[in-house]
Amino acid sequence: MNSAESSRSDSILAAGQERKGGILAAPAMVNETERQVCQPSWRLIDLTLTLRDGMRGVAFEQAKTVERDGWNARTLHLYSHAGTHIDAQTHFAAGPGTIDQTPLERCVSWAWVVRLDGIADKTPITVAHLGDIAARFAPGESLLLRTGWSRHAGSPQHYRDNFPRIADDLARWCVEERVNILGVEPPSVADVNNREELTRIHKILLGANVTIVEGLANLGALTHERVFFVAAPLKIQGGDGCPCRAFAIEHGSGGIPAAESSGNAKQTSGRDATAPNDRFANLVFLDHKEVESHVNRLPHWHQDGGTYFVTFRLADSIPEELLEQWQAERETWTRANPPSWNKEQEAEYQKRFPARIEGWLDEGHGACVLRRVECREIVVAALRHFHGERHTLLASVIMPNHVHVLFSLLPEHRLEDVLHTWKSFTATEINRCLGQTGALWMKDYFDRSIRNREHFAKVARYIRRNPENAKLRAGEFTLWEGDVVADVLDRKGGWSGNARTSGIPAARKGGNGGFPAALGAKFEEETGGKDAAAPMA
Repeated sequence: MNSAESSRSDSILAAGQERKGGILAAPAMVNETERQVCQPSWRLIDLTLTLRDGMRGVAFEQAKTVERDGWNARTLHLYSHAGTHIDAQTHFAAGPGTIDQTPLERCVSWAWVVRLDGIADKTPITVAHLGDIAARFAPGESLLLRTGWSRHAGSPQHYRDNFPRIADDLARWCVEERVNILGVEPPSVADVNNREELTRIHKILLGANVTIVEGLANLGALTHERVFFVAAPLKIQGGDGCPCRAFAIEHGSGGIPAAESSGNAKQTSGRDATAPNDRFANLVFLDHKEVESHVNRLPHWHQDGGTYFVTFRLADSIPEELLEQWQAERETWTRANPPSWNKEQEAEYQKRFPARIEGWLDEGHGACVLRRVECREIVVAALRHFHGERHTLLASVIMPNHVHVLFSLLPEHRLEDVLHTWKSFTATEINRCLGQTGALWMKDYFDRSIRNREHFAKVARYIRRNPENAKLRAGEFTLWEGDVVADVLDRKGGWSGNARTSGIPAARKGGNGGFPAALGAKFEEETGGKDAAAPMA
């Protein structure tokens, strides 16, 4: 495939993939049934300049021929930054990293395509040029700046001397927003004839582990605002950079990620009737005939494969006097209204009890240890760890003293078991992080089965607005939305884009979408690959 071509792949990206902090998880194996369901296929677009003998930094030498040696082979003489290429930290002494040490997760990412077609020669590209993408960008995602500059590749001097370049404010924004990859069409991100600027911009980006891909081509063939981007370099020992093969993947329908649309999903009477590409196709909503209830200190509902809105909170999040009054009122009410409830009773319960708790939680009582990013990272990691295996995570917000999660259970997994794992593991790790002991979470939690699409949208909107309603500042919360939630809300006039996050750990910090590798190992060790046996905190 050359730089002017695009093709549709013959295979389907596997069910079980998901976007994690901008990184696509490794695919699971796909059987033929899943191949038939996961339609349409994905479109591959080559974004690489063709290396030709005689172009700047490229020379080919015929080493073997079929006539003389029985096979053809050439010796390639390549400048390490020829054509489409990746820079390593050592390129500008911005750090010790060489190209062979660059983690693969820093070479692949979901990427926003910033359309700057027609931008004037030598224009500094600033944050303002990003438009609303700046507000929709999620840490760990990438940027591809589509300037059309690759059209000048055939005029080497103009291509090298007059290109739009990255302004200081955009370089620093990339660091602050934890951009994974910054991809540009010109041969560099900065003026190659200005050594001070060239060094400064590269050091800002490379020093913060922002992967730089320069010399991209064919970005005009991209039709989606957001694509999955890959730039694969050769593994050259000690390399300061390397030519790479860069390409993008676009889904033919812009449809639901495979992790949220498994072809093996079982139909039940609790599932809404849906069209083939419906975002809700694999979400089970409340059907009282399929629900069982159980009681700990609060009544809980369980529906096999159901979709839930769950809140769990820190032990000190509500003043004791308020809690005692609330508990007394609830006990009186539940004696008069024993489970199972009808819809009217459930609505009354939610209004009189969980809604009041939500108001108190947003007032920010207690130590609010989740205001600390390192504590929130532990919760993020736990929520995502069994995504696609035990549950499908749809949206979450981690507030200073409580957590809201919208998710659906996968078959044969129970709500109380999933919550037990989240709370017991995070209690252990957060206490260890803070050097303290004792109960971290309140023992119980609030859960609510999602009744229908309208209820789903209402809960998703509540999660999105919770930080704003609680008057939190940036850095005090972590908000994450999957594609289903973002698309549902955006279609109704909210933010556009596939996700909106604040404070999600950058995927480059470790695998599993922001789950640091050491913490991931602890999770497996402490849960034994299944629910932790320690008492729920």
